[in-house]
Amino acid sequence: MNKYKPNLLSLKTLYLLFFSYGLIALTAIITNAHDWNTNWDIDHAMYFGSRLLKGEKLWDVEFYDKLPFVQYLFSIPAYFKSLKVAILMIIFLTFVGCFFQFKAIKILYSDYEFKNKRVKYLFFLGPISYLYLTISSPLPFSHISSASSAFAMIAISTRIILTKSNNNKIFFNLAFIFSSAFAISIRPYFFLPIIFLILFTIVRNFFKKEFKGLSKFELKKIIRKFAIQTFLLIIVCFTVNFLPYLNEDGIYSLSKGFNYLLNIDNPQNTLDTLKAIVLTLFSLKPLYLLILSFSLIYSLFNLLKVIFWNHIFNIYRLDLLFFGIISPVILFFTFLSIHFWTHYIHIINPFLAFNFNLVAFGLAKMFSKKNYLISNKFCSIMISIFLIVLIPEINETYKYLNS
Repeated sequence: MNKYKPNLLSLKTLYLLFFSYGLIALTAIITNAHDWNTNWDIDHAMYFGSRLLKGEKLWDVEFYDKLPFVQYLFSIPAYFKSLKVAILMIIFLTFVGCFFQFKAIKILYSDYEFKNKRVKYLFFLGPISYLYLTISSPLPFSHISSASSAFAMIAISTRIILTKSNNNKIFFNLAFIFSSAFAISIRPYFFLPIIFLILFTIVRNFFKKEFKGLSKFELKKIIRKFAIQTFLLIIVCFTVNFLPYLNEDGIYSLSKGFNYLLNIDNPQNTLDTLKAIVLTLFSLKPLYLLILSFSLIYSLFNLLKVIFWNHIFNIYRLDLLFFGIISPVILFFTFLSIHFWTHYIHIINPFLAFNFNLVAFGLAKMFSKKNYLISNKFCSIMISIFLIVLIPEINETYKYLNS
């Protein structure tokens, strides 16, 4: 006797849950958009931006533990002598990232076998999730970490758009290479994930319905493209930071700056970094933690299905592997090797937002199968967890509306 009953979590119910999540996330974004609290990091960036306007480059006189691009970028709001301009600049970059992410998600979906006329509504989940994750992170629009995150989102999205777009290739190539360089210059933690992004998108072009290996010719082509594009990225990173230093005085300032950076004591050991990561995770909103944990579990489960149950390693699972496993693991070990502060959670957000949208596509495909059966008890637990984590968001919205 079949122990399963008809699915409690039908495709329509799933879409209703996603719609509820989108509505609550949008409400949270609106109610928290007024959080313009600042800290010393953006104050320092503004200060050094103002010094540049007076002709003083980084490390000419004063030392700063950032690369010169941070000074160049924040000379813009420093010109207006307003922190609000800096925050508006970061908000603008964030929405530009959302715009390109929406286009990139449509391109990712076009390669998947699952087609459903309602799935177009899920394209919005990625940008909404990115905004929600940003607004739920410490100092959402008033920290240099959120600026680097926005540049990284633009870089990831334009790189994906390049895999399919035959139009405006020059624009998207320039957008990718410069936004990558900007993200890395603000937060060098992005260097390895973006290098792997280049490799991932090159390999992705060789996938059809499933991965059946690579010929020697294809492997050489991948290595050649990867080497050239990585070298180009490194050249652009050096150019956007150090071009103004190519004179005798500038080279002297550079030597002082590099000597300063190389001799900074690490404020955390590995145990301290682990503790900081754990404490940061526990400080996040329940809905953020649900998105993070569920995305990671779903990605790992799909990888295990390939390893142990011989499921096809298709292009969808390749995307999950990069966004849901490889990128977070690279960032985790990068944090451990250097240090982690609470606001570094912004660095994870672009990859997590993409991965959550992929999870939504996978669940929609799963529950669209007529012969797919799942325990109603499991469905009830999942729906209950989802509704419970929404309660703090609903409560916060209620307090905001009554304030």
